[in-house]
Amino acid sequence: MTRRPLTAEFLLLALGDEDGRPRIDSTKLKAAVAGAAIVDLALDGALRLSEPGDPEHRPGRLVRTTRHVADPLLAEVARLSHDRKPKDAVGRIGGVSAWKDRAGSLKDAVLSDLAAQGVLSREQGKVLGLFPRTSWPLADPAVEREVLGRVRATVVGGVEPDERTGALVALLHSVDLLPKLFPDEPKREVRARGKAVADGDWGAEAVRKAVQDVQTAITASIVASTVVASGGS
Repeated sequence: MTRRPLTAEFLLLALGDEDGRPRIDSTKLKAAVAGAAIVDLALDGALRLSEPGDPEHRPGRLVRTTRHVADPLLAEVARLSHDRKPKDAVGRIGGVSAWKDRAGSLKDAVLSDLAAQGVLSREQGKVLGLFPRTSWPLADPAVEREVLGRVRATVVGGVEPDERTGALVALLHSVDLLPKLFPDEPKREVRARGKAVADGDWGAEAVRKAVQDVQTAITASIVASTVVASGGS
């Protein structure tokens, strides 16, 4: 089966199968898409986390490597993330400090790719008969079934994840999506397993640390957006 970006796997699980609408609110979705894109780049070796003793960068910063990024949207994510803490990068791309909706553009591009591959279908409609809305219901369940199966094996079955699955579970946990994916399982146990995986010892240390920092950044971005929204009400 074709290996798809982590962002695509996340979005497949973040959308309802039948209605094609997000299972989480837009604030969480944008922050998670930004985080998933950063983790994608870390998994592919295009971004790394600087460490103590790095002669050119302060520790804990995301740093571009020499690896070429062909996708222009991901290349922009790499540029904006360079020499920034994960928290700041997520906020700049998909959080309250993002003046341009880059996470929205990235989400739409990934969903369009999935529709072109026949995994999703694109449906146009209107909210209240006035406002245009696009939904992305599932067209071919095979891809999502494989992704969800890996997540289920890890979260419900207790299987130790590989690097990509561990990263995906951590992202899903960061926006509390896991209980929605497994509604027949005890929520407390699902959340506890998600946290254990997010904090676990899977994959390369640099990628693990990037995922954990991005997870913290997503939470911070969601909190900041909530504070701003509350202050304006």
